Amino acid sequence: MLPDIISDGFLKIKEAVIKPHDVGLSAILKTHGLIPQNGEKGAVGYGLITDQGLSAVIVGTSHKGVLDSVAQNSNADNPVWHSHFVRLEVISEGNCGTNPEVTVS
Repeated sequence: MLPDIISDGFLKIKEAVIKPHDVGLSAILKTHGLIPQNGEKGAVGYGLITDQGLSAVIVGTSHKGVLDSVAQNSNADNPVWHSHFVRLEVISEGNCGTNPEVTVS
């Protein structure tokens, strides 16, 4: 394992470019290697925090077992790379301790 490329089992981000547009934004995320999209490494994901803080986070993820994107072609076991806009919050009774977790409120 190369410490400058991999940290705690995850590929480090090499470059992130976010550009606002009149109708939204585009984001390009480059890591130091290919992000696994076949489920062999489990769920993999990266998040971009916008200028709205934890209220507007863009998440790119590759996971199976939950059908939450049309990119998965109606197959919950399809770990294809897809994205979500989420809100994070620290929930004292939550599963993440003092770390923020995705909320639905």
